[in-house]
Amino acid sequence: MQTEADHAIFIHETDGFPDIITLYVDDMGLISESLECILQDKEALCKHYQMTNLGEMGWILGIWITCDCEKGTLALSQEKFINETLEHYGMSNSHPISTPALPNEHLVKLSSPEVDAKSYQHALGSLIYPMLGTQPDLGYTITALGRHTANPGPDHQYALERVFRYLRATCDQQLVFG
Repeated sequence: MQTEADHAIFIHETDGFPDIITLYVDDMGLISESLECILQDKEALCKHYQMTNLGEMGWILGIWITCDCEKGTLALSQEKFINETLEHYGMSNSHPISTPALPNEHLVKLSSPEVDAKSYQHALGSLIYPMLGTQPDLGYTITALGRHTANPGPDHQYALERVFRYLRATCDQQLVFG
């Protein structure tokens, strides 16, 4: 049954277990509490579609997935993407810091840009994927910086670079479920 929330996610009930099937372009993921149910779902799908079994999921959309069945946890990491982003913006050797923003920092709204707005927008935009994927702690800071994309100044640029320095310190952290 296709979900209403996301038309690329399907739920299939097998032997009392809800199996979740995710689709993205030509990739598919199967999630279930029972390995036997996953194998049954794969077999049923292979009867209708040409498929290649690539085994347990490792990478999807640039996110590394680690499943620890013994602990019952699922960990997501974007370390590779974050390191590539840091490299792209020349921040891979920056001094790491422990918070993405200064406490009580209030950025002033400007009437015209004082730094290159396009560069600021691109750099800020590159942080949205980690924020949505594995670094939800960036949400407040990125939202605050986003209010200044039309007219950024040196203080905004400095605050943006601070986020990159924070990512440098936290790039190996994982979002763990379970």
